[in-house]
Amino acid sequence: NFSFATVTDPTISISRTVESGALSGGTNYDFTLPANCFRVDFVGHNISTSGSGTPSFRMGTSAGILSGSSQYNYVEASSGSTSEGTYRSEGQIRPLTFNVNGSGDVADFHFTFTSSSASNFWTFFGRGNRRTSGNVLNCEGNADLGGNALTTLRFFPYGTGFDQGRFSYTAYSTT
Repeated sequence: NFSFATVTDPTISISRTVESGALSGGTNYDFTLPANCFRVDFVGHNISTSGSGTPSFRMGTSAGILSGSSQYNYVEASSGSTSEGTYRSEGQIRPLTFNVNGSGDVADFHFTFTSSSASNFWTFFGRGNRRTSGNVLNCEGNADLGGNALTTLRFFPYGTGFDQGRFSYTAYSTT
């Protein structure tokens, strides 16, 4: 027999934002983090771009959205690959690092951003798949926030605009 316990912690607050319409064009979708946020989960479904593009993330602080050439350091590894993974140091997080081109070429993924005990150090981990290739990609790394606290996560179409898809953010914070 299994039993499940409900844990209630009045010091934890959960916020959720769901994209109410389909993704469209070159729009940046910004999610403002609640105060004292320590974790954010992102789920994307049926996402594609209108041309050669990659669904991507950037992080924002009081200094603005970070897009420097080496602010995001991560490793990606593909299922079925015999390699240990590819190291990237870029101006965005491309969790799938492949293009999803048009409505017939779609991807699904889950991504988690987690704060360490220092509010200005965040790590991320994600897993996604491109349905047309059946390939699963894992991605993990960290971001250089320049000593500033994270305030925003941006989801955007690196390359061309979005063609379709839906997503949600769930944020966890202390009250």
